Amino acid sequence: MANENNDAPSERRRGRYPKEFRRDAAALVIDQRRTIADVGRELGVVEQTLGNWVRQERIDRGLAEG
Repeated sequence: MANENNDAPSERRRGRYPKEFRRDAAALVIDQRRTIADVGRELGVVEQTLGNWVRQERIDRGLAEG
């Protein structure tokens, strides 16, 4: 029998968050001056991932060079 992946779909698979969700999450950090850790916990997003979104949103807004 071929080696099949028996993990549930939510396991070992990265999901993509909608662009609007990423932008809104980053806005909570930028506009409300909340910490990445706080927003990440609230939304269930890994800090490193949210940090990437915040960095990109700052670039998109012209607040940082990219």
